[in-house]
Amino acid sequence: MVKRKIVIIGGGVVGSVAAYYLSKTTHDVTLIDDGIGQATKASAGIICPWFSQRRNQDWYHLVDTGATFYRQLVEDLTADGVKTLPFHETGSLVFKRSRLLAEKLLLTAKLKREANPTIGSLNLLSPESVKQIYPNLQAEHYALYASGGGHVDGQLLISTLQNIAEQNGTTIIREKARITSVDRHSVAFGEQVKTFDHIILAVGAWLPELLAPFGLKTDIRPQKGQLITCQTNRQTSNWPVCMLIGETDILPYGETSLIIGATHENDQLFDLTPSSRQQNILLEEAKTVLTDIDLTISGHRVGTRAYTSDFLPLIGPIPSYDHIIAVSGLGSSGLTSGPLIGYEVAQTIANDQPLVDYLTPFSAKRYIK
Repeated sequence: MVKRKIVIIGGGVVGSVAAYYLSKTTHDVTLIDDGIGQATKASAGIICPWFSQRRNQDWYHLVDTGATFYRQLVEDLTADGVKTLPFHETGSLVFKRSRLLAEKLLLTAKLKREANPTIGSLNLLSPESVKQIYPNLQAEHYALYASGGGHVDGQLLISTLQNIAEQNGTTIIREKARITSVDRHSVAFGEQVKTFDHIILAVGAWLPELLAPFGLKTDIRPQKGQLITCQTNRQTSNWPVCMLIGETDILPYGETSLIIGATHENDQLFDLTPSSRQQNILLEEAKTVLTDIDLTISGHRVGTRAYTSDFLPLIGPIPSYDHIIAVSGLGSSGLTSGPLIGYEVAQTIANDQPLVDYLTPFSAKRYIK
């Protein structure tokens, strides 16, 4: 196998997973990550795509496969000696406004489980049943439970992956990078300019900024996301993740803490300023089901997601430059699909082969002109 020089710009979930798997090869790998505004570091994701009602089957296959891939990633990290894993299969609850809606979603989920047993056991829970099983949840609506659902700590995930990649010989540079030549695959960072055989662009919402100097217009827009961590007076480590009606989710975090989030702010561009107003909205939403629990905000996270105009991801070589692969537009499902995409991009470059078929519907050439 010919040894190649590969640079990954962006150290979020896609870039860090790609670096982790490429570090296991004989290639020369460099990861450049300034970390500013990164969505992964600011996130704590629910890995349970099976209750989504989006109709795009290509997208569903991607996130469904992505959720399953976490089991392989955990196996690989365990084999590398990782003791504190970033993914936990705790089960998940999704609340619906009526029993009819919950029953309808249950039937759909059962059909999906025939193709993917990772979903695990499925149960329809009345408000009384929810309270009986989880005494701290004072629900007023029916909920669906999937035992295969779980959550991932974005900060822990990328730090774990990058630490192993660095131990395996990957060069990690904490600088802002820019491309100086798409023809020569030249990248500048700090006072240096280096050329590479392959470039992976995993910079999320900053992709248009990197490609604009070369006359490339990219269909990507930023979205601000905020979440809060709350200290509680309860033991929370064995809680399931909860998807409330609306956009607020509740996730266990440590022994007695919860993560509540996240906002979806389309008018803030790249502003990373924490908003006490938005944090209080999240807190009040959580209190609708946590009525008898003391919640105290103990921290916050702010990051920038990337979206395309049709809310589908952008994956693949950029127009006219097959050795420059871009990934962006993963939106709020980035932690679900990102590890799988990073793995597949790494395999593509390591083995000098095309992207797998299920990624081709999201061709970067649809979004970069």
